[in-house]
Amino acid sequence: MIRTMLRVRARPGCGPAVESAWRSIAGQVGGSAGNLRRELLQNAARPGSYVVVTEWVDESTLHDYEHGPVAARLADALRPLCEPAGPDDRRVMRDPAGGVPEMIFVDVEMRVPDARRAEFERGHAEVRTRMAGVPGYLREELLRVPGSEVAHIFAEWRSAADFHRWVANPAHAREEAGPIADFLLRDFRRRLFHPMTRPDDRPLPVRPAGRRGAGRPDERRRPTGDGEESDMSTTTGAPGADEARPVRTVLAMRTRPGCERRFEDEWLTVAEKIRTLDGCLRQDLVRDADDPRRYLIISDWADRDRLDAFGRSEHRDHLLRVIRDLRESAERHTYHVLHSVGGDPGAPR
Repeated sequence: MIRTMLRVRARPGCGPAVESAWRSIAGQVGGSAGNLRRELLQNAARPGSYVVVTEWVDESTLHDYEHGPVAARLADALRPLCEPAGPDDRRVMRDPAGGVPEMIFVDVEMRVPDARRAEFERGHAEVRTRMAGVPGYLREELLRVPGSEVAHIFAEWRSAADFHRWVANPAHAREEAGPIADFLLRDFRRRLFHPMTRPDDRPLPVRPAGRRGAGRPDERRRPTGDGEESDMSTTTGAPGADEARPVRTVLAMRTRPGCERRFEDEWLTVAEKIRTLDGCLRQDLVRDADDPRRYLIISDWADRDRLDAFGRSEHRDHLLRVIRDLRESAERHTYHVLHSVGGDPGAPR
């Protein structure tokens, strides 16, 4: 079985139109040969961010759908309503039986009564904080089906072994998942997937309708200055009002065992090149005093536009390769710098 997940971000005010467009075509997707499932999921924390999920019998039926008229009609309907898609907005996965790649995706589906949604979302926020220290855990998202009580937690793990090791230890599972345990004990379904690629992978079907300025992209997929866009990025400040402010990105990461020295050397080499880029104000690599494998990469940029320009550069691609090869886990955040206080009174920093 093959699953695809396509993230789409509605332009301001277009969320209801995205949901309506999906409802008008979902039946045609379901009528396509080999289709097993189709859903539109909404990010619980960002109502304008959606994930289109489809499941297929095999690669052949997925290929026929993607190159057929129904997929084209869906793309045409969503294009004017959504922001431009990024290179990481589409994933294609298969059942674990189809191969043995390292990374694994875990989809936990459950029912959250509307009356308890706020309680659940508070509990999930605590779970994410607790999970950050679990070996092999990378990130997760909380999604829900619009207009229903169905929620999905979509998590990424470094390997199936890491995930199963965590699940097999009841004490750890209870400790990290405790804040939402009551929901998991009632009615849930868990499915595991591996990532997959095909030689003829096409660009994402949702393409820009015009210039980027036509609508503000959802902040979650902004480049973060450390060489990779993040599912967990957040931006403080009101949209639009802070565009000219300095921007700081912070990456908290843990290296693989024995990779500390190589990581520090590789980062310094790339950082020396990045510091010459327009808008780069400062870069720092700091190490945890109690855990020599845990680091923070802190980068300051003059404004959001120049951070975005870095996100499209070859330097970003190089740093991305370094981080992916050497990291065990990572979490990134992006901030607008509101105030800085230096050592000398009145001296800006």
